[in-house]
Amino acid sequence: MCRGWSPAAEGASEKVGWEAAGGTKIEDVRLQPLGPIQMSDDFMRAPDSGGTWEPEAGKWQQRALREDAQASAMDASKSANPFSYYGEAGAEGPGITLTGYWFWTDYRVSAAVRGDEESIIGLVVCYQDPANYLAVRWTCKTAASAADKLQLLAVADGKEQVLGEARQGFLAGQWYRLALGWSDGLLVCWVDDEPRLRARTDLFGQGRAGLLSAGAEGAFFDDVEVEDWEGVADELVFMQPGKWELQGGQWAAGPKGVKVTAKAEATATTGRPQWRDYVACVQVSGTASAAGLLLGAGGPTPVLVAVRPKGAAASLAILTRPAGGNWQELASVPCQYSAKTGAFLEASVEKGFVTGRLGGAVIEAFVAGLSGGRVALFVSAASDILFSNFAVRFPPPPPPAHLVKEFTDVSQHFEMAEWASRRHAWVNEEDLAKGVHLLQPRVAQPSGPWWSKGDYFGDYVVSLPVRGVGSRDFTQTVTLDAEPGWHGAGVTVAVSGRSGEKVLYLKVSSGDTVVGEAQASVEGEATVACERRGQFVVIRVDDKVVWAQRVPSPPGRRSETRAADERKGEGQ
Repeated sequence: MCRGWSPAAEGASEKVGWEAAGGTKIEDVRLQPLGPIQMSDDFMRAPDSGGTWEPEAGKWQQRALREDAQASAMDASKSANPFSYYGEAGAEGPGITLTGYWFWTDYRVSAAVRGDEESIIGLVVCYQDPANYLAVRWTCKTAASAADKLQLLAVADGKEQVLGEARQGFLAGQWYRLALGWSDGLLVCWVDDEPRLRARTDLFGQGRAGLLSAGAEGAFFDDVEVEDWEGVADELVFMQPGKWELQGGQWAAGPKGVKVTAKAEATATTGRPQWRDYVACVQVSGTASAAGLLLGAGGPTPVLVAVRPKGAAASLAILTRPAGGNWQELASVPCQYSAKTGAFLEASVEKGFVTGRLGGAVIEAFVAGLSGGRVALFVSAASDILFSNFAVRFPPPPPPAHLVKEFTDVSQHFEMAEWASRRHAWVNEEDLAKGVHLLQPRVAQPSGPWWSKGDYFGDYVVSLPVRGVGSRDFTQTVTLDAEPGWHGAGVTVAVSGRSGEKVLYLKVSSGDTVVGEAQASVEGEATVACERRGQFVVIRVDDKVVWAQRVPSPPGRRSETRAADERKGEGQ
């Protein structure tokens, strides 16, 4: 398969043509426009309906999850979802069932999977025929043979090659979310949305998606999804035209990567302006005034994450450059860098929050106007900088911490309040002090703050709906990074409104010190998002940044929310 890159913007109108040389004759030329790949299957149908699946090998059937004597009597018309898809290996090899089209490319297939002790579970991408495909294969921790393995496989001409392997078997009888993605030669496996294996391969490039069952016992599959997925992996041994746009300096690609010599600034840019919320990384070695990754290249607010080698005083820095202006340093930290051995540089952006990592050094900054865009390799005054092993990946969005149906009337079944109420994730400080964790039915709700029941480590977002702006005076507060009883500690965001004014007033305090204020015009109602991003606190109103600042905090504390208005005590 021959793949090419076009520098045109997504959605732009382009022409396609061909040219024959040396007397070559080309016939039956066809153009196939491609739309987004989107397929899902929850197998909620009659057992004799195969849906879009085409078994290629082995035995495949819809089957109830029940294992008792009544399992065979399950009826799809009388149950929400009694069936999963059950696959068993064939006499001559693994069982494989397929969906999709031969021209599918740059996609990710995922499924809920469950196996027994001797089950071997897998997913397939880029399927050509029984002797040519890419797959992930997973064995049980306690299997009699080949136990405790997660493997990325390439099967070419019937010969199997292990591209990557980890000791991480599944537990028998346990459900997992297994996913496999292929894009631009990059093969990635996820388990429960966490990336576990990566490998590069130039095989195939397109093909159908499938499920695989290869053990002595079969495996269950459910809730299958296939969707567009994009990733970039490039060893930089060849700067492919169209994929890379070179500007300034001399870029000489070789077996170890691309070597750059430049008296001033030089860039090699790839990707699309539509890229959002990604992680870019590259191996860098050699000497230069600065060398690194330029995020949002070509956009209005490009951000450079770069190492600045200065012998033993090397530093990792984040810089930005307004249109027509000079580079401005946002943050820098000392780092360990050897021009000879180099280091692995990683830069990420998520809704304006930029992180850089090199060795053990970590640096953070917030740039409100940056959400993504193209990526460039960047050097300034380089004599022998070498870039290699470049990659871009797009992490899946984090799932919400709590997502349940809201039952608001629990007066008859108060035992359901703990998990089914809209208050299920919160406990009032008054109840907490008394050791009451189950919300009993009350005539009047307690006053005071409501605390999240769990501790949240790392980055998180607390979204607060605010209604009736301009119709009354009110103040609602959200406290981050604190604990019950720590009054005056943590980071507090006070959201206020005044009668007759369609304006939200926000005040941010760290402990007893006010660290910032902002306001935003709204119409009636708005959503205020209070975000902890590394060492930064970011406040958004209807997804627009109104305040962002570095506010250090204790790690992994709770969140509190309270309302001081006529709805006091509701636990917003």
